[in-house]
Amino acid sequence: MTIGRWRAGPRRLAALLRSAWPRRGLVAEACLSLIAAEARLRLLPLKNQGMGEMTPATGPARDAFAAASETERQAALDVGWAVTKSAVYFPVPIRCLAQALAARAMLRRRGTRSLLHVGVARPESTSFEAHAWLEAAGVEVTGYPVPPQLREIGLLHCDGAKRRQGLHPD
Repeated sequence: MTIGRWRAGPRRLAALLRSAWPRRGLVAEACLSLIAAEARLRLLPLKNQGMGEMTPATGPARDAFAAASETERQAALDVGWAVTKSAVYFPVPIRCLAQALAARAMLRRRGTRSLLHVGVARPESTSFEAHAWLEAAGVEVTGYPVPPQLREIGLLHCDGAKRRQGLHPD
């Protein structure tokens, strides 16, 4: 890591906040979600972050977004833009899994279903490589394009239900 990244990152992030005036709140939420996701990944085991609920990639998941509305599609596009743009300007690299978890949390707050994919390098590869990517409402949210040498091993469904009491009308 270079010193220049530490100096330029916060200035570029502030410039992004200024330039994205209509989406300022979205960029700020993405920054906070990325910080929270990266901290959880560093401090807690993966099973405490819902990864224990992962299903094998052979499970039925491809038709999960057949009935996605235009509102959900736009939310997925906006969240994907905010997370990927914000992650670039952090002084420390934000990993693909943290980006996918941050975007997943933001989409859940908006009531949008998502699907987190996890893949690893094929056996022919010489080194261990893993990657996570997120899709929602038929939109490629984070982690795309997926490297061709990866094979998908698991899926994590998020139904889009808002978790806190009082946020979801009965």
